[in-house]
Amino acid sequence: VDPRQTYVGAEVDLERVAAGVVLHPGARICGARSFLGPGAEVGTEGPATLVDAVFGENAAIASGYVHGAVLLRGASLGGNAHVRAGTLLEEEASTA
Repeated sequence: VDPRQTYVGAEVDLERVAAGVVLHPGARICGARSFLGPGAEVGTEGPATLVDAVFGENAAIASGYVHGAVLLRGASLGGNAHVRAGTLLEEEASTA
């Protein structure tokens, strides 16, 4: 993780970030409620910001913004996603 290109807020509990999480350049993780499960990937295609988001095992976002949403195991968001609070993506669900 390059600290010049990746940001994890001081309020993020690192015990809620599992081993094997990949934060690509441009990834920003904020919010005390954030949780990243094993194998989660953030910013596979460009900048991505997560605020109080929950990503299950192997969940991913290509790029975009997620606030207060839950992605279950294997769910994925495509490029330039904008996901609002209360959204739930079930296991293996995906968006373009």
